[in-house]
Amino acid sequence: RQHSTIQAMSSYPSHTLRAAVFDLDGVISRTRDTHFHAWKKMFDSFLQQEHPSIKIEDSNRKPFTQQDYDKYVDGVPRYTGVEKFIESRGVKLPHGSPQDKPWDCKSDDITVCSLGNQKDEMFQQVLEEKGVVLFDSTVRAIKHLVEMGVPVGVASSSKNCKPVLKQGGIEDLFVDVVDGVDIEQDNMKGKPDPDMFLLCLKKISKDKIEPAQCMLVEDAQMGVQAGHQGGFGFVVGVDRGGNRDALMKGGAHAVFKDFQEIP
Repeated sequence: RQHSTIQAMSSYPSHTLRAAVFDLDGVISRTRDTHFHAWKKMFDSFLQQEHPSIKIEDSNRKPFTQQDYDKYVDGVPRYTGVEKFIESRGVKLPHGSPQDKPWDCKSDDITVCSLGNQKDEMFQQVLEEKGVVLFDSTVRAIKHLVEMGVPVGVASSSKNCKPVLKQGGIEDLFVDVVDGVDIEQDNMKGKPDPDMFLLCLKKISKDKIEPAQCMLVEDAQMGVQAGHQGGFGFVVGVDRGGNRDALMKGGAHAVFKDFQEIP
């Protein structure tokens, strides 16, 4: 029988917890839904358009779903997510360049990067209109760790990670951040590969703390898989949408819905 979250947290030896790495979207900030709706708007528009140079079977024009988001784009670098999803719909596009203009639905000049850049443009628009909303209980937990002298970092596949932290007014809580820009520059694979989490730990600890002495907090199955593969001593899954079983299966030591569950 699984321990409850509180039992699991309290049974973890506090003297061995020397660092903590947090995911951003769905853990610290409520931007997971913003990402989903930006992806959905872009992909649905692409799938419904007729493209002279691209053949899309009618059976592959189904709208982008939450299941698609979880399976193909959540937690992976943006252009990798584009490639994985369109390939699932039988579409192959040239990769292009990160400097490609965001795709215009009136244009047939389409690349993986232009679709990814269009998604990012949509995300930025929503962010500017609605601002950043944080999970207050997560922020309180992070502040508590900082007060205890535990170095805390953020590792996210999003290139918008630093702007989100700055707009939320919490960037000073973190010793360092590894984001989508770092992943691209260092040619890292993204989740479920643990490289970005290990790099974040290395940065916040000056390479002095082992993964076994670090807590990793994630809301995606591929994220907890990365923590498990990276040898993190305590992998916490945050279940924001009924994916507790998937998080436990992925290797989480404990799963809870929100940090407010922890006394």
